[in-house]
Amino acid sequence: MTARVLALALSKNKTLQYLDLESNDLTHEGQKNGGVEELINALSKNKTLLSLNVANNRLDSEIGRMFVDMLRVNETLIDFEFGFNNFRLEDIQKI
Repeated sequence: MTARVLALALSKNKTLQYLDLESNDLTHEGQKNGGVEELINALSKNKTLLSLNVANNRLDSEIGRMFVDMLRVNETLIDFEFGFNNFRLEDIQKI
């Protein structure tokens, strides 16, 4: 639920530059990807966020792949912390 709300906020907010979501259980106690997919979609369109920390959130390899795709289109995010998740090595290298 929280990631969905953040996605909505990111799609409307034009001033936020730094967002630290480390250790926030974004998957809602392991629930499959929660609203993280919506958050990533919002990040694809966001033009103001410079720094994002999603480390230690038990995110799976599917989410890792989505972050790789998002970073191909997002031209403003310059600092991305993602450690201690379950991303595939191939996606970590691309990030």
